[in-house]
Amino acid sequence: MDYPQQSVHTAYQPLVNIGLGGILAVQLLPRWFGDGPRPSDSGVQPDPVKEDLQLVVGAIRAAADCRIRLPLHLSVRAHTVVHDPGALMDVRRALWSAGRQESETTLEIRPPLSRLDPERLLARMEELRGCGFRVALVGVGMDSVSPSLVTDLRPDLVKLTPSVLHGFPDKQGGLAVLESMRQLADVAGAALVVDGADQRRQFAAVRRLGARLVQGALLAPVSETPPMTTQVSVPAPEAPGRPDREDARAATGPPVVEFLAPATMLPADALADEARKTFTERPEISGIVLVDDEQRPLEALDRNRFLLAMSGPYGHALHAGKPASRLADKPRIVTTSTTAAETMRLVTTSDPARAYEDAVVVDEVGRCLGVIRANDLVRGVTDDHVEDAAALNPPTRLAPLKRFAKTLRGPSWVLSRPNTKGVEIPCGHNENSTDREIRSRTGGRPDATSAATEPDVALTWLRRSSQRFTDLLAVAPVGIGLFDQSERLVDANDALCRLLGYRLEQLRGCTTDDLSHPQDQGRSLRPGMGALGRNGAKPKVLQRLLMRSDGQPVSCELHTGLSVQDDGTQFWLVVFQDITERHRQAEALHHRATHDDLTGLPNRAAVKDLLASYLAGPVRDRTAVLFCDIDKFKRINDSLGHDAGDELLVALARILENGVPPECTVVRLSGDEFVIVCSNIDAVGGLDALATRVSSLLHTTTPVRGQLVRVSASIGAAVADRPNTTADDLLRFADAAVFEAKRRGPGKVSLASPTLIASADGQLHMEGQLRDALSHDELELHYQPVVASDGLITGFEALVRWPHPDLGLLSPAAFLPIAEQGDLLRKLDRWVLRTALREAAQWPGSFGCQVRIGVNLAGLVPGDPRFVAAVSEALDATGIAPDRVVLELVPCFAHGGGWGWKSVPL
Repeated sequence: MDYPQQSVHTAYQPLVNIGLGGILAVQLLPRWFGDGPRPSDSGVQPDPVKEDLQLVVGAIRAAADCRIRLPLHLSVRAHTVVHDPGALMDVRRALWSAGRQESETTLEIRPPLSRLDPERLLARMEELRGCGFRVALVGVGMDSVSPSLVTDLRPDLVKLTPSVLHGFPDKQGGLAVLESMRQLADVAGAALVVDGADQRRQFAAVRRLGARLVQGALLAPVSETPPMTTQVSVPAPEAPGRPDREDARAATGPPVVEFLAPATMLPADALADEARKTFTERPEISGIVLVDDEQRPLEALDRNRFLLAMSGPYGHALHAGKPASRLADKPRIVTTSTTAAETMRLVTTSDPARAYEDAVVVDEVGRCLGVIRANDLVRGVTDDHVEDAAALNPPTRLAPLKRFAKTLRGPSWVLSRPNTKGVEIPCGHNENSTDREIRSRTGGRPDATSAATEPDVALTWLRRSSQRFTDLLAVAPVGIGLFDQSERLVDANDALCRLLGYRLEQLRGCTTDDLSHPQDQGRSLRPGMGALGRNGAKPKVLQRLLMRSDGQPVSCELHTGLSVQDDGTQFWLVVFQDITERHRQAEALHHRATHDDLTGLPNRAAVKDLLASYLAGPVRDRTAVLFCDIDKFKRINDSLGHDAGDELLVALARILENGVPPECTVVRLSGDEFVIVCSNIDAVGGLDALATRVSSLLHTTTPVRGQLVRVSASIGAAVADRPNTTADDLLRFADAAVFEAKRRGPGKVSLASPTLIASADGQLHMEGQLRDALSHDELELHYQPVVASDGLITGFEALVRWPHPDLGLLSPAAFLPIAEQGDLLRKLDRWVLRTALREAAQWPGSFGCQVRIGVNLAGLVPGDPRFVAAVSEALDATGIAPDRVVLELVPCFAHGGGWGWKSVPL
C-alpha cells in the first residue's frame, strides 16, 4: 500500500520520567495537513483502517527524516488492530525502512473499545508482543475502557485519559480516582502513564501519588520539532506544609570518627606523575588528599577520575610534569564531632558523581586526621543499628512493641540487641534506679520521662531505636533492601527505589532474580550471606547486573548480611551500591590498555589474550597468525613526515578491517607491523588463501597528503598445528616467517614450514645464549689494523667475535640477525663501544701520535636519543679523546642490502 507523505503532518511530545528528568520516548502525533491526497478524498466510502495506517506510516517517515533515536510511541485505533491481523505489516515495513525495530516501539491502542470482542483484541495484542512491540492501553478512565478490560488485556502501559485530571486536585474525590487508577495499573502489571498534567498543583499531586511516567504541557508541550535533548526540567517538589521533623531534632547515631581510615597525603604542589605512581603502587587506596605544610587539606584526588584522565590518548602529554591539583576537587570536610548521619546527609546532597568519594576528617585546627569512605560508613552504621530496629516488615511494625510490653511484665530484663549487649530493666526496684537509667540515656537532662514506668521507658527506647534505623535508611545515599527468609523484599529505602525506578509497593515481594538482568539470573543471595556483628564477621560482597524499570541495566555491588528480628526470625540486609560508572571507567581503561590509540585496533597486550582463548578452544590446531610488515615504511615517514605515516597506517587498518573474513581479527602490533589472528583457518579456505587475500589488500595505492602512495607488505604466516603451541610460539613462528619473506624481497609471503620453525627454535635458543654471553662479558674483540699508503698504522677497527661453546668462534654475520630479532643490537653496541674504548685508551702512541679506534654500530644510530647518551657515557667512563674515535654505522642486516659501513669521526 502506498502512503503519500505530504498529506500527513507530525507533531511530537516526550514521555518523561519525572524521577530522573529523562525523556524515555517520543509520542508521534500525526494529522492530515496540506493539499496532499488522503484516502477519503477519492470519492469512495472512506476506509478508517487505511486512513489510520496512513497517519502512522507518515509519522514514522517524518521521525526518520528528523533522525529521532529515542523509542517511539505510535497511536493506533483498536478497530485497526482487530480488523485485520496483517494490516500492521505496513507499519512494520515502515519501521524497518526507517532503521527501526519493533522492540523500540510502543503501540498505543486508543478507544473506542466497547464494541470490540475482548478475546480478539487480547489475541491481537499477544501477536503484537510476539513481534516485539510493547502495547499501551490509552483512554483508561473513560466509560468505554472498563477496569475489568484493563485487567483482562494486561497491557505493558496504562495511559490515563486527560479528563481524569480535570479539576484536579480541587475536585472532591480526584485524589481517590487517581489512586484507584494507580492500583488498577498495579493489578494489571502495567506501568502507569499520567497524561494531561498541565498545572504545577496537578503535577505536585501526581508526584506525591508516586507516578513516574508523565506527559503534559507543564513538562514538555506538543512541538512541531522533536526534542533535541534527552532531559527536561522537572519542577522541584513543593515544600511540605509542616516543619521538617528530621532537621529539627538533634542528630543521632555514632560519631563519624568510629569509621576513620588512614589518609594518603601528598604535598599540595605534588606533580601528577607522583600521584599516579602512588595510585599504581597502592591499589587499595581510593583517593589522595593534597595538604599544605601543616597538613591542612586543600584538594582531593579521586582514583577513578584521576587515572581515567591520565590514561587518555593525550593524558600523559597534558598532565605529565604538571601539578596534580589540576585534576583535583575541593575536599569534603567533616570534623571529629560530626555524626555518621550528618556525614551521610553531606554525601546525599552532593554531586552524584562524587557520591562514593572519601570525606576528609579534620581536627579543631583543620589538620587532616584521616578519611571516611562512604561505603564503610553506610555498612558500619547499618551494622551498628540494624538490630536496634524493633520490626523490619512494615505490615507488622507495631507487633514487636506489644510483645516487648508483654515481656516486661514477666522476666526482669530484655535484650534490645540480641547477642550483643543486654540492658537490665529491674522490675520492682526503687524509683531512683529507674531515674538513673533514664538520666543515663538522656545525658542527665530532666524531661517528662523521668516519671515514666519501666515499660514506658522500654517502649520509648524501642521507638527511638526503630526511628534511628528508619532515619538511617532515609539518609543513606545507597540503596538498602530488607529480605525475608525466602529472599523476597519486604522493605527498602528511597535510594533503592530511585536506583531501580520502582515504587516501594512494586518492589515488595520481588526477589533479586526478579530485579536482575536476564543474563544474571538464577543466583541466590545466600552464598554471599554472613552474620552481621558476629565475631568480627563482615558483610559479603556480590556483583549483580540489575534491570531498571525503564529497561536500562545497572551494575551493583550487593553487600549482604544476615541479621535477626526481636522474635528470633532471621532476615537479610542488602546494601545496593551502584557501580555502573565504575564499570564504565574500568571498561574504558581496559579498552585503552588493550587497543591502539592511533588506529583503534587491538594492540600487543590484547593479541596474546585473544590467541590464548582460541588455543583453549575446540579447534585450537586451526588457529593461525599472519604477521604483516609494511615494506619501506621508513621511507614514507622520512619523505612525507610522521603525520603522513600515521595517516597511512590508519588507512591500512581500515582496509584490513573491512577486507578480512569475520573469523579474523586485525591487530596493530607496533610501528608498521600488523597481525591477523584467525580462529579457524579451515573456515576461510586455508592458510594460503588467507595469506593471498591479505597480501592483495595490502598491495594497494592509497592517497596520503595529496599524493598517491603505493605500498606492499611482507607477510609471514603460521598455524598452531603442533602440540603444546603457545601464543608466544605462534607469534614467534610468524615473525620468523616474515623475516624469511623480507629476505626474498618486498611483497613476498612466507609460510612457517617445519624447517623454518626448527630454525626459529634454534635461533631462540641462540638468542638466549647470546643474551647470557652479553650479561657475563663472554664476547671478544679482535682488532684489524688500518694502514696508510706509506705503511704507517693509523688506527684499528674493533671486530666483535662470539666464542660459542658448541659452534666455535662466530663472526657477526652469524649472530647479528639473531641479536636484531631478539632486540639485543643496542645492548651489543654498548658492550662493543665500552670495551673497545676502554682498551684503546691504554694503547701507547706511535711517534707521539695516538692511533684511532673504529667501532661498528648496528643498533645505535644518529637520531636515536639513546645514541648520544651511550657514546657520551663510554667517552666519560674511559677518558679517551673523542677525536680518536671513529664510529662505523652498519646497516641493519634484515632490512638492508648486505654489509657495508660509513665512518663517522667524532
